[in-house]
Amino acid sequence: MQPQVNYVVNEKGTPIFVQMTVKEWEDFLVEYKRLKSLTIFKESFKTAFSEIRQIKREKSKVQL
Repeated sequence: MQPQVNYVVNEKGTPIFVQMTVKEWEDFLVEYKRLKSLTIFKESFKTAFSEIRQIKREKSKVQL
């Protein structure tokens, strides 16, 4: 669900701030932290699989 926000604009009409309820801000932070931890988890998997591929390549060179 997308939060309801109000934009504060400057004299040119360019948005410079966003206002939302404290509840929506807290919900946003929870979701942000969840996505951040998933991203870190995903990167660690990518690193692990990359290391596995490297080990397999090195092992195949040794067996030749």
